[in-house]
Amino acid sequence: MKLLLALSLFFAVPSVYCPALAAQAQKVASFKITTIKAMLFYEDKGTFSKDVLADPNFAFWNAIIGGGSAEGNSSSTLVMVELSGGSEAYQPMRKIEFTATYKTSGPGARPVVVRRTSGIGIFNKEGKFFAAFWLYDTGCEPVKLYARIIGQAQRSWASKTIGFRCGE
Repeated sequence: MKLLLALSLFFAVPSVYCPALAAQAQKVASFKITTIKAMLFYEDKGTFSKDVLADPNFAFWNAIIGGGSAEGNSSSTLVMVELSGGSEAYQPMRKIEFTATYKTSGPGARPVVVRRTSGIGIFNKEGKFFAAFWLYDTGCEPVKLYARIIGQAQRSWASKTIGFRCGE
């Protein structure tokens, strides 16, 4: 009998006295991917471009040498996936899965597949969370981006293509 009482207190007390555990147990609404953004890293300046995917007129031609609409030489890209959910929402079982596929350019060109699954942290007060992914050797071949949320019943995914091209 004492053992049964001790076990019931052991399991009941944390949910009463530990707000973090109680908050985790609450049902959290589905998270959604709001958008995918891409910023070129200008290696000759140490700065980033604006979101190149937000500008339908952005010219990606020869971005590696500062051509097209690029404001500097760029062979690396920061991709940011924006998620929306509840204010300060958190669900430890949900993750974001990111995939980028492209080819490198120049001698020894090879296909590249970047796959990363990352935990989703606590959303900010505005109900936003941002996951960042770094891509190397970009700038001459199109990059296909795909992101999805895993670990929830409602599907949420997004895809975009960065239209890099090079030539003379």
